[in-house]
Amino acid sequence: MSTASVLMAGTGTNTSRIPYSSMSVLEIFYDYCVSGVDFSLPGNGGKDCAAILSNGRRVAESVVALTAGTGFVWLGARWHAAPRRSVRRQITAHPAERSKRFDDDPHRYDPVRILLLVAMTFALALETCYKVATRQLVFIVNPCHLLCVIHIILLAVPAKHKSLQYLFRIHLFFLHCPIIACVLPVTNTLFLPFEVATYWIEHVLLLIVPVYLLRSGGQYSVEKLSDPSWIFMSFGVWVNYHFAFLDPIAFFTQANVNSMLCPAIADPIGGKNWRVWAYFHQFTLTAVAGKLWGLLGVAECEEGIDEEGGDDVKKE
Repeated sequence: MSTASVLMAGTGTNTSRIPYSSMSVLEIFYDYCVSGVDFSLPGNGGKDCAAILSNGRRVAESVVALTAGTGFVWLGARWHAAPRRSVRRQITAHPAERSKRFDDDPHRYDPVRILLLVAMTFALALETCYKVATRQLVFIVNPCHLLCVIHIILLAVPAKHKSLQYLFRIHLFFLHCPIIACVLPVTNTLFLPFEVATYWIEHVLLLIVPVYLLRSGGQYSVEKLSDPSWIFMSFGVWVNYHFAFLDPIAFFTQANVNSMLCPAIADPIGGKNWRVWAYFHQFTLTAVAGKLWGLLGVAECEEGIDEEGGDDVKKE
């Protein structure tokens, strides 16, 4: 498929367009979000994709998932140990100088950090431009693009607030997503120049940035390996994001956002029960990913750290 045909395509094969002067702002926004989605491509969405599940079953699955997800968040929030800000000791002769270096946060703007921040921002900007150009902006809400935004925040903002510690720890449990995207890539809908390359650059960066953040001086801490509370809380957030946010978007636009409407073509399970099976394998992948990534942080922070702030007493 040529670049011109991709840019000119509307929904399906309809290339006729209503002038924007005759459309409201919401209609224009919807047009950029959905009108370019090619429902003839397998796994991209459409009526056949939506018809895999009845509306009744789709609603029932969502209610059960949201109830369980909210329960997981509540359980994890109730029993978790609040994060501490762990920073590697600076080896200096004078404690006052060490304190000054701590406040200056020398890892904040080092060249590697700046390079990763620029690269991640550029990759996300390219992905957004591709989706605007092809009028498929609805896919920008996929979890990997959300992880890009999280990484940009973590790279750009100094780790001085406990909210960023929460964001960092929870996002570690979502990093199975770029791994799956690399193992089971879905690139059959990418046609523009450099679009496939941008796909791979984005997902490789999603695997590099957390390694840097975990190994660049201990600005972000991780929980103990034996602590399951963060697994529950993170998985609950993951489930609620999918079923409270992505599922309605997929249903009303008929775009297969993150395989919420029908199974992806690369899904090895597939079938009508793909969302049920996903609940179990996503819990396993979430737990394993979070703890494996956390090992890097534990290994880095086990020795010679100063811990400031936070409360390590579990909530009763």
